[in-house]
Amino acid sequence: MKEKEGDYFVEVVEMKKGQTLGKLLIETGKASFRLSTVYAAGDFLIATDDQNRVLVYSIRSGAQLGRVFGGYAAVSVESGYLGVENEVGKIAIYRPGGAL
Repeated sequence: MKEKEGDYFVEVVEMKKGQTLGKLLIETGKASFRLSTVYAAGDFLIATDDQNRVLVYSIRSGAQLGRVFGGYAAVSVESGYLGVENEVGKIAIYRPGGAL
């Protein structure tokens, strides 16, 4: 992958040991969207963008596991399920990389 304007390079580091867990390049299609929040949980990297989407990536492989509409997200590392608020007061449950 070649870096283009507007792309994001994300490095996930385990803070206690200072060990890099993974590196990802998130391509934005010539800055067609901007990331709002990014966090890691287990092998999941969860990002929200300014287009009201939740993007899910594998930290180890860098592969995109899913993309859904919504503003807030929470993931269960144990089960692999992702809860996304896609309307005010309504939560949809997804399994990144797999069908529900």
